[in-house]
Amino acid sequence: MGAERVGILDLELYVPCAYLELEDLERADDCVGKYTQGLGMAQMAVCDAREDAVSLALAAGRALLTRTGTDPARVGRIDLGTESLVDGAKSGKTVLMDLLGHTHAEGATHLNACYGGTAALFAAVAWVQSEAWDGRLALVVAADVAHYARGPARATGGAGAVAMLVGPDAALVLEPARATTSRNVHDFYKPDFHFPRVDAALSQACYAEAFEACVEHMRARDSSFSLDDFQALACHAPYPKLVRKTLGAAHAPKAEAALRLPARCGNLYTASLYAGVLSARATLRPGQRLLCFSYGSGYVASLFVLRRAAEERQDAAPPQNIEALLGARTRVDVAAMHVAFEGGRLAHPLAPGAFPVCVDAEGRRAYGAGDGSASAADAREDIAARRAALACDDALPWRHVDYAPVIGRCAENVVGYVPLPVGVAGPVTVNGAPRRVPMATTEGCLIASTNRGCKALTLAGGVDARVFRQRMTRAPVFRCGSLAQAAAVREWVEAPDGRARMAALVEGTSRHARLAGATCTLAGSLLYLRVACTCGDAMGMNMVSKACEAIAGDVVTRFDGVQCVSVSGNMCCDKKAAAVNWVDGRGCETVVEARLPAAVVERVLKTTPKALVEVHVCKNLVGSALAGALGGFNAQAANVVAAVFLACGQDAAHAGTSAACLTHLRLEEDGMLAASCTFPGIEVGTVGGGTHLHAQRACLALAGASTPAQLAEVVGAGVLAAELSLLAALASHTLVKAHLAMNR
Repeated sequence: MGAERVGILDLELYVPCAYLELEDLERADDCVGKYTQGLGMAQMAVCDAREDAVSLALAAGRALLTRTGTDPARVGRIDLGTESLVDGAKSGKTVLMDLLGHTHAEGATHLNACYGGTAALFAAVAWVQSEAWDGRLALVVAADVAHYARGPARATGGAGAVAMLVGPDAALVLEPARATTSRNVHDFYKPDFHFPRVDAALSQACYAEAFEACVEHMRARDSSFSLDDFQALACHAPYPKLVRKTLGAAHAPKAEAALRLPARCGNLYTASLYAGVLSARATLRPGQRLLCFSYGSGYVASLFVLRRAAEERQDAAPPQNIEALLGARTRVDVAAMHVAFEGGRLAHPLAPGAFPVCVDAEGRRAYGAGDGSASAADAREDIAARRAALACDDALPWRHVDYAPVIGRCAENVVGYVPLPVGVAGPVTVNGAPRRVPMATTEGCLIASTNRGCKALTLAGGVDARVFRQRMTRAPVFRCGSLAQAAAVREWVEAPDGRARMAALVEGTSRHARLAGATCTLAGSLLYLRVACTCGDAMGMNMVSKACEAIAGDVVTRFDGVQCVSVSGNMCCDKKAAAVNWVDGRGCETVVEARLPAAVVERVLKTTPKALVEVHVCKNLVGSALAGALGGFNAQAANVVAAVFLACGQDAAHAGTSAACLTHLRLEEDGMLAASCTFPGIEVGTVGGGTHLHAQRACLALAGASTPAQLAEVVGAGVLAAELSLLAALASHTLVKAHLAMNR
């Protein structure tokens, strides 16, 4: 059985990060008032050669899935509406499949001038309502780049995409009654897939004719149908004046809310109507209806109704911040607009979330990572120019690397890369399974020594590894008006209402972050709020910082006069040795333990359990205490932590704090050697940071680490192996000899 109350659950707009003020084009064309007053336009989105319609669709789709917290596995259909074809055969829908990470999704690309987005929506709704529906959602995207030849028509250009999630119990329910009309005309067409050929007068007449035909068809179906019954109207809007003229003075005011975005973005072709729906949605009260008119030249048109649900879904995401999206754009001049419309590139960076396109010699299109980063071709051009300016030596390599996942995400001002050897220690048995320890290092003996320890641990029966909790911290600092006010803030933080409010704020910033704890420390009237969050599979530093920014904003609003001095007040404590981390933990709290028979110690490590314990006590415990070590009661934990972090795409600066470790060796009554390493916090993640880079992802796979806890287990086991091997070398007085032999 199909679903009920099917329609649009949510919408997301994406526009390129450049726009032109139409007043500037009026001055350049010596026609003041023609575009702003004559067409009703204010601004026009400008798209250059770095993005195409599929780029825009990818960006809108990704943004919608992210904001709504929709698991891509829940999407079972993708429909793309566009008239801006980038290939004569390959469907843009197949490219959008990259958003899902799976291959089981129905749908296709719909081509019918500006009507393609509506065709895509109708197809998706019909699927959800059909017996073929499998319970998943549909993703519908309308995306286009509207470029015209030089002349007055160029003012009606634009670019953008609107993505829609379609499913049951929708926020905007598609009512069953609709009217459609179609006939064969050449008002607008593209015989060469480039600039369109437009008969402006015919196109305007066809638009009005189609609207009237749809209205009459609706009246034929229901004699009581009247435009007066609708609270708002949304129409395909090549430019606002056409909509106002078609509707007439009696009904045009109802369309004004829907014209706000088209007036600021220009002609979005298939996405135009749905930008209007997005604009008008906020004006509808529960139960009110929006009459929608979709038109595609050539022509085909439909009139249909969206009804706002009587009750909001409990799991509805916060609405998109449209003003922030439009406000972040870069204003370009008329000359730059002409360059973009004629296939050139602009100097400004792409928007965050952009999917830049790169076309190879065979005409195949590849798209960036969805983070606004440069395409591979752009990156190599920039790197070559920067190397030439700096006269970089050829000994610093830079070719044969995919920079698309690097630029704008991992590093800036890139001039190349430093090859770092990667070796593997192990396997070592951890919790009954063989695991390997990938290590990137230039320190000779380190991998060999760790490998020796892995052998000893495995022969002894393996390592018991436990991760007890996983959380990341950030500690904003507030300046309060007095100690009394600081105490009041602390009381609110520690009260159930305050804790519940902070938890809600944290969850509102991320689909993965959850509040795990919050504690206050006062220094006079300064208050340090140490917030701890679980962060899914991410290490979580950015995630918890974003959450703390939201909490800080709420605190300063709630308590008059309180100021947030900094979102980080060093009580976190990030990338610095600190007692608070040693006591309270940060990252994965991890303990690893093993018991080694004397025979294994003697055969593999070439010493005795008693000698190992003596070196451990004198070095790791007494020596570290005399040195005033903070978290340094170990022999060389940082060596292994740093090597694994570099190999597996972790934040290298966290190696020092993650290596805070208490190694403990004791001789048991049966002669066995009990050995353990305790880490208050190993700060690791398996998503984010450098974990998406190809080589680092391969090392994570080599370690068998798909979660932070699994990676922490590998780190802990590797450290324990290296500790035993180094202490054995010290006990047998072979350390220097080994380094001279292997680290020449």
